[in-house]
Amino acid sequence: MPAQLFPKEAIPGLAAKIDSLAELLVLRHLQKETFVLNGPDVGPRMASILHRLTGLGLVDPGYEGESTDRPSMWLGNGNGSRVVRAFDASPTVQETLVSRVVLGHRARTAMSSLTEWEQAQVLAAVELLQSGEKASWEAEGVESLGEGKQVYLLRASPELRAFARVKAPGEVELFDIVREDTLQMFLERNLAGSRVG
Repeated sequence: MPAQLFPKEAIPGLAAKIDSLAELLVLRHLQKETFVLNGPDVGPRMASILHRLTGLGLVDPGYEGESTDRPSMWLGNGNGSRVVRAFDASPTVQETLVSRVVLGHRARTAMSSLTEWEQAQVLAAVELLQSGEKASWEAEGVESLGEGKQVYLLRASPELRAFARVKAPGEVELFDIVREDTLQMFLERNLAGSRVG
């Protein structure tokens, strides 16, 4: 069932409830593409974001069968569109979301080549590290890359992997992003090279 259209005065309050850049990017994507199919690209973190945005009345779930089933898609709506415009009108508010994840040079370059949806997937994975809830990391595909190093490989989507470092509680640096096929090619070449040497 579509969310009711909120009055204009409610929009700043709704914008204030957006607490991550991933959430904002999901809203932006839905305003441009109008919907996201609920398939492999919607992992647990992205589903959590979409459910939260639905609860705020900024996204509508779409169903093929009974409304008690899992949504088959997620749809942008007028409330979400007006919240995005509120962020566009206030760059300083948007900057507070951007500053929560430190982007290294390589990551910044890689992010610029991704779609907003892919950027949201990467940031959602990185924001998981900010929570500090290590028990949920393994279920989300987070792999430690060495004891005591606080460096992790994150499964952002079926195609994207991100490398991040926990610098301090709540402070995470995203330092690189690669496609799964590129990572596999690198690992295979590295393994072949170690066999030769």
